[in-house]
Amino acid sequence: MIVNQLEGLDGGGRFIESALELLEASGYGVRVFRGEEVTLGLMLEGVWDARIVVLRMHSGVFDGETWLFTHERYSNRRYVVEQLLGLVNIGQCRGVDYPVFTFSPRFLSEATGFKGVVILMGCNTMELGDLPRVLVEGGCEAVVGFEGPVTIEEADQATQVLLGRLLEGLELGDSVEGLGFQVFPAERSHFKLG
Repeated sequence: MIVNQLEGLDGGGRFIESALELLEASGYGVRVFRGEEVTLGLMLEGVWDARIVVLRMHSGVFDGETWLFTHERYSNRRYVVEQLLGLVNIGQCRGVDYPVFTFSPRFLSEATGFKGVVILMGCNTMELGDLPRVLVEGGCEAVVGFEGPVTIEEADQATQVLLGRLLEGLELGDSVEGLGFQVFPAERSHFKLG
């Protein structure tokens, strides 16, 4: 499964095509959520029971939490309770000409059914440990992401190589070597897709 909040930005079409080709050639059925499909509703109610979930989304650390960006237009009249609780907020990301909803890991704690490995392609997704911790508690076997800032191009290239290595049967720890990714929890670096 690929969640592509960055639809239409910086070569994303090439990344999606390549990732689909790799995954489908290895026998995986792949569902892609693109652009405006990437909403708070999808993140909360999506079916995450997949061996690989790729979250190609803008992210950042604000107010002591890691935040992921949706493509859903922000409104102060929607998700009012979640806004009051500080689970969702407003954000602006390059390439989208309107403010969007962002969400914290605490918002994702309501989502269930994560399996396999989750690949976080945004900046600082591993810096605080809050986002990978929530995903592992939600059921995924391991989380891979970046501790610092990363360009879209760098994240696309690294993820392309990571997917290729995983699909060749390498363990997760060997697959991330030299790509700038970190694995959470560290002891799950022996995870294999097979």
